[in-house]
Amino acid sequence: MRHLIVAATVAFVISALSPVGTAAQENGEMDAIRSELEALREGQKEILKQIEDLTNKLIRPRPNRMAAQDFDAVALSVADHPFKGQADAPLTLVEYSDYQCPFCRRHAGSTLGELVKSYVDPGNLKYVMKEFPISSIHPEAQKASEAALCAMDQGKYWEMHDVLFANQRQLQIENLLAFGKNLGLEEATYKDCLESSKYEEWVKADFAEGSKLGIRGTPTFLLGVTDPEDPTRFTATKILRGALPFASFKEAIDGMLNPEAAENPENPS
Repeated sequence: MRHLIVAATVAFVISALSPVGTAAQENGEMDAIRSELEALREGQKEILKQIEDLTNKLIRPRPNRMAAQDFDAVALSVADHPFKGQADAPLTLVEYSDYQCPFCRRHAGSTLGELVKSYVDPGNLKYVMKEFPISSIHPEAQKASEAALCAMDQGKYWEMHDVLFANQRQLQIENLLAFGKNLGLEEATYKDCLESSKYEEWVKADFAEGSKLGIRGTPTFLLGVTDPEDPTRFTATKILRGALPFASFKEAIDGMLNPEAAENPENPS
């Protein structure tokens, strides 16, 4: 853009000093040419300023998509939902998940284990699962979520959780039934639960809640403080989107466990 403006300026000057323009030296027309050049310079400065302003807007730092974002505080229930950790842990992290989502599988296979080791097992974090099957692109995810909840009835939600992600491309109903058998579930009870769609409305309610909160993709996580008087509730104040690295969760969790240190990293005391 600068080159175009300079070229236009040079062309104007050359035109002004050409043989046709030399006649303008008479009758004071040279002063008019100088005025035109000055006006052109001022216009050029304004254009350059506008270009600079536009450039600054285009390169303005964007929010870090790898970090937790503030979330409008909202109290949510996790009653009856499967979780890892102590029921009254000071923080609650809820994952909205889809069993056909490759990013959810990635999270389950890597980051979840680190979270359990670093925060769940020491008693600082309760990790809760909510179902968010995006049926428009993952047609088998709804029934897979129901299968996990049917396994929950027999105390094996997390075992089914792991099997479903390990067999993400084999989530047809016949395979879901076989997974239950392989896990040692009471077959008739599990089959009746799955075929009767016992947990269909549960899964849809989880999905509706997440959608109302603005969740559009999976995995998505809400982090907040557990209600000390009612551990089945927590107040979500942070949201994390996607299969983020453990460091992203660590930063958010540590900041909530020790907010003073987070605000003064050089003086954690």
